[in-house]
Amino acid sequence: MACDDQRQALNAAIKQLANMQAELERLPPSTPANVRKQLLMAIGAAQSAVQTARVALDNCLVPPETMSVDVSVQLQYSGPVVGAKTEQDHLTLQMVFSGPEALRSFQLQPFTITHSATTHIVPNAGTFVRATGQMTVTGSILVEFDGFSGGTDVFFTTGAAKDPSGKYSGQGSPFNADSRQVTLVGGGQAKVNVIGDNLTYQFFATITCTLPKVPA
Repeated sequence: MACDDQRQALNAAIKQLANMQAELERLPPSTPANVRKQLLMAIGAAQSAVQTARVALDNCLVPPETMSVDVSVQLQYSGPVVGAKTEQDHLTLQMVFSGPEALRSFQLQPFTITHSATTHIVPNAGTFVRATGQMTVTGSILVEFDGFSGGTDVFFTTGAAKDPSGKYSGQGSPFNADSRQVTLVGGGQAKVNVIGDNLTYQFFATITCTLPKVPA
């Protein structure tokens, strides 16, 4: 049957992890700390092996799907020197869906917007709940201008979001199978060191993606 090798690898990894965990439970209280530590490290490696095998099986059952996605971005930010800005851009980016159908993971290609400042947005792997269309993804934003830069982590969601100061806020929207659109929003606050001073910048990004088709 299809994916038998991946199933067997996952079952073997799960069995090995279970055996190690059982061994840990059987250790007597007098076990030297270094022996216990070595076993805990081995268990950690076994847990990683299970996760790797699970991903391999998921990708076999539902192969990764790469799409060219039409992306509209609105970026709002404010702070010393630059003032308050609202900038927009339009891009074509790659988006990859992988994993099981019910809860897929996705990866949106990093991108850069250059207007008054240069803003780099780097999404990590996110999750897509097929039944509800909800998407969430963590990532980072780096802002550069006049040779200075500062960045921070950011959480994008199809729900509501705001920056830490409350200056900016917005509402995303889950993936709509009819329009094939999803809107992710996220805000943050970056510190930029300018000649010894830490200047604070608020930002908020609205990312609307139009997919060529509904993900498998």
